[in-house]
Amino acid sequence: MAESETLTIKALEDASSIGIAPRQIAMKVDLPKADVEIQLAKLKEKGVALTIGRNLWILTKNRDIGLQSGFTTAESYLKEFERQFHVKLIRYGGRITFSENGDKRIHGWSPYVQGFSSSFVTQFFKRYNLGPGCLIADQFVGSGTVVVCAKMKGIDSIGLDLHPLMTFMAKCKVQWNIDIQDLFDAGIEVLSKCKDIEPPKDIPFLTETERQFDSPILQNLLRMRATLNRLPEGGISRMLWFAFGSILVDTSKLWRAPGLGYTEKHLPPNEPYLLFSAKLKQMVDDLYYVQQFRDKWGDAKIITADARKYEFEPNSLDASITSPPYSNGIDYVINYKIESAWLNILNSYEEMAKLRDSMVVCDNVSRAVVDKSILEKGQVDDEWLKEIVATIGINLERKKIARRPDEHYVIRKYFEDIYPSLERIYEGLKKKAPLVMVLGDSLISGVYIPTDMIIARMAKKVGFRLKAFELARRRRSGQRRDFMLRETILVLAKEN
Repeated sequence: MAESETLTIKALEDASSIGIAPRQIAMKVDLPKADVEIQLAKLKEKGVALTIGRNLWILTKNRDIGLQSGFTTAESYLKEFERQFHVKLIRYGGRITFSENGDKRIHGWSPYVQGFSSSFVTQFFKRYNLGPGCLIADQFVGSGTVVVCAKMKGIDSIGLDLHPLMTFMAKCKVQWNIDIQDLFDAGIEVLSKCKDIEPPKDIPFLTETERQFDSPILQNLLRMRATLNRLPEGGISRMLWFAFGSILVDTSKLWRAPGLGYTEKHLPPNEPYLLFSAKLKQMVDDLYYVQQFRDKWGDAKIITADARKYEFEPNSLDASITSPPYSNGIDYVINYKIESAWLNILNSYEEMAKLRDSMVVCDNVSRAVVDKSILEKGQVDDEWLKEIVATIGINLERKKIARRPDEHYVIRKYFEDIYPSLERIYEGLKKKAPLVMVLGDSLISGVYIPTDMIIARMAKKVGFRLKAFELARRRRSGQRRDFMLRETILVLAKEN
């Protein structure tokens, strides 16, 4: 056996069922990446190695992650959880993903793959008799599904988000008290004027802008952006910027599913004008519809604020329906960098990094933020979490080469970030008022993380009582495509 093959097999053995990328193997064994890829192809042909997703490789004998020493299965956690809380995981009967919102009025103005469906929100309105006279909150408002549903049902709402793009989108989607004819006329004027100007030379700060768009489309987008920049500030301007932002990914060489990635697109140069016109028509049609029921609207208050720090008026909320970021999930700053940059919401990579470091932690957070959290005592004292963090640390040490050797501390910080948001919403809720949370579990470095159950255990310490635990859907892990994860609905109630 060639030395390069032996070294490659040894690296795969060390990675166990976690998986390791060719680049990481090359760094670990000091071989050219091309040589490693040749050896991996040979091992795959022999049936000795295989890929498991995201260009990660394992030895075939380690295919079943459940047989890994020390691996705790989802079923094991669930059995113990149900015993502790005396609540069975039952099936939720409806649909939950945002894709259902595509043809719904107002909701369909902007795609937001991380959101949940409007039917899910309205079903929980019915379940807990939430209607006019009630006040509800969403501490992670995203694109505004909860506040839009509430406004339509005559329910007052408060929506928080730390990402200014999210609060911009949510504010626009509940800005119904606007002169529709003025909006339409201003939109048509933008289309008319932008076609007659020279495309500006200054482009958004993103270094890949010219790669992200075909040149003729980029020029037309720059014309539109320059025309929008000349509009006077106000509600009409914000709505037109919103319409412009909603077409950017569709006119680019990118797609979002759920993270941003490049794809093959061949669009005509005038596509930005066509999509902007169609978006304007959609918004105008929807506004004409909702303005028929002006006297039945609820009031929506959207605030750019941190859910871990925002102080609700004590005992003022009748319910909260929300979905916090998932553990080690999407980097919302990167995933929405196109809209943030083109809409002048973020203006440099420094601003992006600062925003990311201030949010609930994700995999791309700076090392300095994680290092600081290691030194802090923290509020979360959960035995399951301690074991998970320790096991991830052991696996990373065994693997030796990892993109984030501090990944176990990232996971710990995630739960430390969620805990104060539970405390703040508990203070704001009325006695026995429900907190409905959509949550997703994770598989990180060969360790299963029952995020929903750990959050339920944390919530109990805050003072919540678990009322229901429902399975919304199954989904595949991004790290191992053969490993099934789930999305669940956790229903908690304020005890006192």
